[in-house]
Amino acid sequence: MDEDIAWTVNAWPSASGVAELREDGDRIVFRGQLSLFEDGGAVLDVGGTQILFDV
Repeated sequence: MDEDIAWTVNAWPSASGVAELREDGDRIVFRGQLSLFEDGGAVLDVGGTQILFDV
């Protein structure tokens, strides 16, 4: 992932509580539960699989 996570720019709340992974044009869309940590890290839980981010 080349972009930083920016709330309301490339990350925002979803009306659906269903986890999702899909292609949208030239982008890959992940939908899940995002958790942020005080040390600047984040984890996105997509249907039980955790994706770690450094923000």
